[in-house]
Amino acid sequence: MEQVRLDRILREAAGVISTVNKDSSVEEAEILLAEILHLSRTQLYLYPDRILQPEELQKLQEFLEKRCRHFPVQYLTGTQYFFGMEFKVGPGVLIPRPETELLVEKTIEYLRTKPGPVIVADIGTGSGNIAVSLAKMLSGTVFAVDISGEALEFARENAGKNSAPGKIIFIKGDFKTVLQEQNLEGKIDCLVANPPYIPAEDIPNLMPEVRDFEPRVAFDGGEKGLEVIKNIIDTAPFYLKPEAYLGIEIGLGQIEQVVSMLKISFKNIEITKDFAGIDRIITCLKK
Repeated sequence: MEQVRLDRILREAAGVISTVNKDSSVEEAEILLAEILHLSRTQLYLYPDRILQPEELQKLQEFLEKRCRHFPVQYLTGTQYFFGMEFKVGPGVLIPRPETELLVEKTIEYLRTKPGPVIVADIGTGSGNIAVSLAKMLSGTVFAVDISGEALEFARENAGKNSAPGKIIFIKGDFKTVLQEQNLEGKIDCLVANPPYIPAEDIPNLMPEVRDFEPRVAFDGGEKGLEVIKNIIDTAPFYLKPEAYLGIEIGLGQIEQVVSMLKISFKNIEITKDFAGIDRIITCLKK
């Protein structure tokens, strides 16, 4: 059997991946080989003459076949990094995106102005990336709510994996019902959400990695993409304290409509653009 060096297989894997993701093919090849060989991506280049074993080549072949069918690379490795931490992900949970880190950063800025324990609600927690990141930085309790039991299993595991010192309470159900059952009327200091905000008509045009593999319930925002966002904005005032904080991630072209919704019950509205210059994070305080 021909012996295959690491540097050669890295080039060949990148070539295969380029058929589905030309811009990041080398990066993805590095990620997949690092996962298989239990090395860092940097270490891959320290051992260019390493000979891959048959079982390692077989695993890479399995990864490449799935990737060529647009299976997300994060689902192949089972991990995604967010806010400097490693989160477990897989089919059934939305993959955390870098732009959501902006929501976490803005929320932490607010929480640093609140001495003592606080109560935070993370609506649609998914993998728990927002809840865990905030719990690492605050004193108090985070209610992490999601309608998906499968997503909550990922979130619980990620909380343990990242040793969040803040208390996180994971609850399955519709967020309005959950907040009411927890008797949180007028008690929440901070409510955050990365809700589904893709308009239903745009879903057929999404990347296959998202459209065909990530859970639709986590990104389908209804007819105009604003269905869940409006629900949150209408409900939040009943559960937030006066001057409490609301932070939401939104989609392309939604800023004017969301600001109009917020002006009824909120003030100090601030907009943060993402890395592509899109209005992505909107934060405000309850009047």
